[in-house]
Amino acid sequence: MKFYLITLLILFFNFNTCSINNAPKFLSLFPLQDPKPDTKVFITRPAQLVTTESGSTLQFQFFLNRQPVDSVTIDLSLSDFKEGTLDKTSLVFTPTNWDTVQFLTVTGKDDSLLDGDRTYFLLFPRIQSNDSFFAELKLDSIGISNRDNDSPNLVFSQATGLVTNESGTSISFTAVLTSEPFSDVTIPAITSSDATEGSVSPNSLIFTSANWNIPQTITVTSVDDLIDDGNQTYTINFAPSTSLDPQYIGRIGSPVTIVNGDNEALSGFTVGVPVGNTCECGTSVTFNIVLNSDPNGTTTLSLSSSNTNEGTVSPASLNFTSANWNIPQLVTVTGVNDFVQDGNVAYSILINSNSLVNSNYAALAPKIVNLTNTDDDIAGFTITLPTGSLIVADGGQISSQININLNSQPTANVTIPISSTNIGEMTLSVASVTFTPQNWNTIQTITLNGVADGSADGFQSFSVILSIPTTADLIYAAIDPPDQTGNSCDNDTLGTKVSICRLNNNSNASEDLSTVSFYLILNQAPTAPVTVSVTSGDTTEGTVSPATITLDASNYNNLSGTNLVTVTGVDEGLYDGDITYNINFGAATSTDLFFSGYVLSPFPITNIDNEVYFVVSGISGTTSETGTTATFTIRLAAAPTGANTVTIPISSNNTAEGTVSPASVVFNNANFSTNQTITVTGVNDTVADGNIGFTIVTGLAVSGDLRFNGKDPNDVNVTNDDVGEKRTFVTSLTYDGNLGGSTGADAKCNADPSRPGITPNVYKALLVQGAVRRATTTANMSVSP
Repeated sequence: MKFYLITLLILFFNFNTCSINNAPKFLSLFPLQDPKPDTKVFITRPAQLVTTESGSTLQFQFFLNRQPVDSVTIDLSLSDFKEGTLDKTSLVFTPTNWDTVQFLTVTGKDDSLLDGDRTYFLLFPRIQSNDSFFAELKLDSIGISNRDNDSPNLVFSQATGLVTNESGTSISFTAVLTSEPFSDVTIPAITSSDATEGSVSPNSLIFTSANWNIPQTITVTSVDDLIDDGNQTYTINFAPSTSLDPQYIGRIGSPVTIVNGDNEALSGFTVGVPVGNTCECGTSVTFNIVLNSDPNGTTTLSLSSSNTNEGTVSPASLNFTSANWNIPQLVTVTGVNDFVQDGNVAYSILINSNSLVNSNYAALAPKIVNLTNTDDDIAGFTITLPTGSLIVADGGQISSQININLNSQPTANVTIPISSTNIGEMTLSVASVTFTPQNWNTIQTITLNGVADGSADGFQSFSVILSIPTTADLIYAAIDPPDQTGNSCDNDTLGTKVSICRLNNNSNASEDLSTVSFYLILNQAPTAPVTVSVTSGDTTEGTVSPATITLDASNYNNLSGTNLVTVTGVDEGLYDGDITYNINFGAATSTDLFFSGYVLSPFPITNIDNEVYFVVSGISGTTSETGTTATFTIRLAAAPTGANTVTIPISSNNTAEGTVSPASVVFNNANFSTNQTITVTGVNDTVADGNIGFTIVTGLAVSGDLRFNGKDPNDVNVTNDDVGEKRTFVTSLTYDGNLGGSTGADAKCNADPSRPGITPNVYKALLVQGAVRRATTTANMSVSP
């Protein structure tokens, strides 16, 4: 019984379907053959079982005629792997894929031998299965012909119009065989028809089975006869080949025609091509100059640069005589540095000829070598802070500096306006700095001075604004130098003698052992050392180092390691929240009575608690639109105090995808360490929208225990799988010929690039048999509608 697939349309079933669409809506397909009763493995083979040594392929299709109870493994082999290769060594059919077509590709292999068309066989050496129906199965071998692509010939790479000249140049061409010989092939003689014009090397060639396909080079070198005889034509000739291989006996290469150009009447000079360009960094390039013929005297070539600000040439002249006219002389061009960002500048080396004894050389036109001098200058600013940071004291003891200079020479004066964003805390020594083409790389210093406001205004920040320069140099006029930020420490409150100077506003340490640092300074130079003790008001929250600071005339007004105080947070392992404590200072001791007995006010520090308050597990899995659920747990990491409870609200941020239960959990002193389970249930939206992610939100805790109140546990992310929705699509491709039955049509649907990629994505083809339309459910198209 034979069936034909005529067109593929859409029906709606309880499984995914696809319709294979073609331009005229009809397909002419190979008939599906009615299987023989004893056929166990269906093998579809090409009409012509032929491969070629150029690598053509054959494709076979395999599937079983019934569902096995166990896997069926078909081993594959070839009778001659010198003629072909397989893309796999076995096929495995299982109870689930037995009716799915599996493909085998056989590729022809090139052996480089002139051995004619060769027959080899596709073999099935063994079929393994625990299913007795298939266990004893034997498959007949399939004969394949691999067509030879080798032919005997001697090939030369010669091109027409090969030219040498009498200055000794050479040209080359190659010879190679087109197939592997069975015996050595010798070209016994290679000769020049005129040895006074050109010589040839080598004089013979031998090809073997090892080098037959490796081109051998034949070189022809011109001969200078010192005679003004014009251009001469001659040939390179080849004797007939000799070999024990009858296919390579008497092969004769065609003569190669050569023209040897005369050079005696060619007055002039040849200039080599320089490699690369010069650079302002001082690199050089070179090239050679040589005359084309004997000048019969002395000829001088003068060399000059079109722009000596970019490149210089050496030597300034070259002398050629009858003794050295054909010896190349070296010319060196060196880049010149100008310090200006002027870009890459093109210039030229001009070469002029003059001769008092040879009019031909005296009349030669100049030649030019074009070069570019690469710029190595980049306009910009170099800004450094000599003290490492910008810190001033509003009592005036500490000043800071900014050093600035230009990175390249400007073409005009460059003036940079300078201003302070907080003149109540810091003033500048200058309102601008100006760089000229003469002092552009000289460092200019801007001094920042603190401003005494007489009040306890604490730590203050400011910025030094370096504005876009005023200049006629268009490059620098477009560059904005970076602004600089700094801080002012407060030490000019009435009666203040010892002050704290901070580098920033941070006064928080934390239980992860982070630190806070500050400096102690005096409001005037002491006449004797001043020692201040430093202690922590709560060593369970923070430690301080060193225990004492000594200030004298060398460090009272600067920031150095000798007056630096460092506070380090302590992890006490308690759920106590953020704790603020003081760094205390003892009365100053000194023989300088101005400072003796002075007590600096305590400095508050906050130790940030780092304990974990809630333990939230990960989600157990995904939910789905069929109503499946997933869970996670939550508990407290510590007990709430006394009778206090901790309530955590729980909600879904997308109830169209998932709901959550319960809506809140409550913990007390008795159950704080017990995991409470949260259940998330998937919601069906009846829309084919794919897998959707949503979040279970654990809200801010509510508790009379201030340690927990307002704390936010981690939210939990969930994915709701989209399942159950059916889809129909029309293929965007056109198929002609045998689709491989309903199984093959289904496979094409599931491999189609336009199919919706929703899991699961199993599609069935809608097929037509006469007036009956159906989506396939098995590999047998004859099922009843």
